[in-house]
Amino acid sequence: MRVRHFKEESKLKIEDLDDLWYLKSVLEAGDIVSASTYRRVKDDTKARADKGQRIRVFLGVRLVDSDYSEHSKTLRLTGQLTESSDPNIGLGSYHTLDIGVGDTVTVRKVWKRWQLDRLREAEKSSKVGRVLIVSVEDGEADFAVLRKFGIQYAFRVTKSLGGKDQANDYMVNAADFYDVVSAKIAEMKKDEGVSAAIVCGPGFAKDKVFDRLKAKKEVEGVFLEPAGCGGRAAIQEVLKRGAVEKIVEESKVAVETRLVEELFERIAVSGPAAYGPGEVERAAGMSAIDILLVTYTFLQKHHPDKLLEKVKHGRGEIHVVSPEHDAGERLDAISGIGALLRFPIA
Repeated sequence: MRVRHFKEESKLKIEDLDDLWYLKSVLEAGDIVSASTYRRVKDDTKARADKGQRIRVFLGVRLVDSDYSEHSKTLRLTGQLTESSDPNIGLGSYHTLDIGVGDTVTVRKVWKRWQLDRLREAEKSSKVGRVLIVSVEDGEADFAVLRKFGIQYAFRVTKSLGGKDQANDYMVNAADFYDVVSAKIAEMKKDEGVSAAIVCGPGFAKDKVFDRLKAKKEVEGVFLEPAGCGGRAAIQEVLKRGAVEKIVEESKVAVETRLVEELFERIAVSGPAAYGPGEVERAAGMSAIDILLVTYTFLQKHHPDKLLEKVKHGRGEIHVVSPEHDAGERLDAISGIGALLRFPIA
C-alpha cells in the first residue's frame, strides 16, 4: 500500500489483495471515503423502461458498512453519497464503492494512532514477499500462503499411492505425487510473488519433494522444516516454532502466532500475563506490560485509545493481531486483548 497524508485527507493506493484487508481494518462507520467508480444512471424522461447507462464518476460516501467479496476480490464500501463529480447524481442516495487492486481511495476522518500504525505497517509490508508453506506426507500435500494479513490455505494435492506390498506401483505413484507437488511449488514461486517456501512434514516425503526441486534448479528460497504431523497442523506447528521468522524477519503472522502462543503458555501456568480489559488495564496502570496483544476487532469495538497511550508511556510494545488466522481467533476467544508482563501483578 502507498499512503499519502494531507491536512484533511489521506490517499491510499491499493497494491494487492492484502491491502484491502488493511483498509477494512482501519475504516469505521461515519468515515468519508471517495474513489473513482462506475454508476448506472437512468433517464426518467424515456417512456420505455430504461436500464440506464454505466458512467465513470468520482463519488464519496459516508461509510455505513464494509464487506470483502471473495468472489470479486474487492472491498465493498456502502454509504450515503456526500459528493459526486456528476451533477445528475443526487446526493443523499446510497451507493456501494467496489475497491480493488490498483484503485486509489481518499479517506477523510480523524485518525486514531493505532490506525496510523496499521497504515505504516501496510506500507512496510508491501516490500516483503509472501511465504509459501507446504506440508507433505505420503499422498497428501497442503499448500498455504502466508500473506501480510493472515494464512490463506490455497489447496490440497492428494494421490492414492497403493499398498507398500505392491512395491512397483507404490514407487511409481509416489514418484508422480512428488513430481506434481514440486511442480506446484515452482509454479507458485513464479506466479504468486512468493519470496520463500517452507516444505515441512513428518518422514521423508518432504525430502523427496526438495530433491526434485533441487534437480530442476528451483531450490533457491526453499527450506526444509521437520514436523511431528501432516496437514494444516504441521503448518501451525512451523508457525508456532518461529521457523518462518528465521527466514523472513518481517513476517507479521509468524510473530503474532509466537506471541499469542506464549501468552497462552503463561496463562496455563499462572505466569506473568494478563487478559481481559479489566486485568490488562490494571497491569497498564502499574507499567507492568511488556507486550500488549490486541485484535483489531477489539479496537474497533472498544476504542481503547487511553489504554494504548498508557502502554506506550510505560514503554510497552503493542501488537495488533489479525483475526484472519488461528492466533487472532484464539485471542478473540479470550476477549481480544492480553498482555505479556514484566512481572506478576496478582
